[in-house]
Amino acid sequence: MIYCSARYGTGPTEYLLFDYASLGHTQRAGMLTHMKNQQLVRKFNDPSVRDIFDNKSNFNRVFQKFLHRKWIDASTSSFIEFANTVAEWDVLVCKPPYGTCGKGIEFIPITDTNSLHSIYKHIRAKGNTVVEQLVKQHCKLDEFNPLSVNTLRMLTLSIHGIHLITSYIRFSIDKQVDNFNSGGFIAHVNPSTGIIDRPGCDKKGNIYDSHPTTGSKLIGQQIPFFDEICTMLDAAAKVEPKVAYVGWDVAIATNGPLLIEGNYIPTFEFYHLPCQQECDAGIYNRICSIISGKTDEFLISKS
Repeated sequence: MIYCSARYGTGPTEYLLFDYASLGHTQRAGMLTHMKNQQLVRKFNDPSVRDIFDNKSNFNRVFQKFLHRKWIDASTSSFIEFANTVAEWDVLVCKPPYGTCGKGIEFIPITDTNSLHSIYKHIRAKGNTVVEQLVKQHCKLDEFNPLSVNTLRMLTLSIHGIHLITSYIRFSIDKQVDNFNSGGFIAHVNPSTGIIDRPGCDKKGNIYDSHPTTGSKLIGQQIPFFDEICTMLDAAAKVEPKVAYVGWDVAIATNGPLLIEGNYIPTFEFYHLPCQQECDAGIYNRICSIISGKTDEFLISKS
């Protein structure tokens, strides 16, 4: 473990989670570790605009055209403005502005006993003031898991064009939030075809050939609107050119894709779980090849 830390920049959690003990030098060297991920963030992302991505309210304002759902910041809105925005919604998705890993999100139904005024007071007191309309996801993703909106995490790098480095779909298990760090699991999606090509895997190492709740098979399933997703990311990645290395969270509604958020510091944990290593074991080498201009294999657009 000490050797891997010195040679590859591997932390103790990564060493155990990615099963470094069973890997050879070539596999270890090609992995995207925490240290390498931070180096990429420092190289490609300007901290002066970080709050556009870290603050959900700021993100929604800047990337408004890609949201395709209504939202309001209750911290800066009067009750009348809040009520006029959400009155016809059935459920409010209330988020803390700086929340991560799906933590703190509330799904609040509007009922006779749960009045808009009481909701407004509650979310302002609790700080869950980024209030969004619930996304009605595509029926194909409902077949996998109707309990949560099952999002894609898609990693782009904007250098010599816009590159889609890799993509994963996330599923919840018996929760309304699909986050990997909140008990969910992920499965690799081929960034060229949009087809799930590996079994799912969670943080504990459990393998899923199908969703444990619905029984829906994973491998071979086509993600709806995948070409449209890539087109959307091509446009979104150009909005703030000072941030070139982004992990995008994408939902797929009935009529097409939309952005949930963008991550200034993308996760690196998905790529090297033992069940996913066949797809992304050399992802750091892939990124280096893109930076040096040696490959355009993962290019979305050249502009």
